[in-house]
Amino acid sequence: MTRFDMLNEHLTVINILEDINLSKIKSKSQQISGAAASGNILKVNQIFDTLPDVSVDSLKTLLRKKFPVEYKNSEIIVSKKIKGESKIKDVLIATLVSLRVVKNESKDPEITEKVNDSLEQFDKILFKVGNAMGAGGLSFILLAFIIQFFMSATVVLAPLLAISGLIFVAVAAFIFLTGMTIKIYIEAKKMRKKVID
Repeated sequence: MTRFDMLNEHLTVINILEDINLSKIKSKSQQISGAAASGNILKVNQIFDTLPDVSVDSLKTLLRKKFPVEYKNSEIIVSKKIKGESKIKDVLIATLVSLRVVKNESKDPEITEKVNDSLEQFDKILFKVGNAMGAGGLSFILLAFIIQFFMSATVVLAPLLAISGLIFVAVAAFIFLTGMTIKIYIEAKKMRKKVID
């Protein structure tokens, strides 16, 4: 990597952090948590429509720079189950990084226990997605199961947006990933696609 590439990546990370912080996501944490608890994905999607777009590639860059060890380990774990490249694979890598960072950084035993539950659930999702991708793609049923996982974890994690530092970055990334997953589902449903990549 050249010096120019390193500088460019550093500036990208600063811009992403700015987007996440300036998105008013902290002020929306109660709304996001409440909408996720209701299970209404359209309501959650409406809240995300008021936030700036942050791409999964941007989040991956941010997480790789901020949490290199967690990122590398998460990438290895997800890549063992899901071969090739796909948007859902990128989402799952970033999700695992976010959950691991929250687990490592949280001092609250109750939060740690809930994140451990989410990590167990994540392992099941990863297994199912790996099998589905090997068989040709994700069904709506499996994608709905993934969304349910994101919504449940969001209810627990959204209040942590009030905390600053590394936990905020990890939780904000997770929240944006929730929004992305919901958008993938809604778009696929609109297009009546049976299989999602």
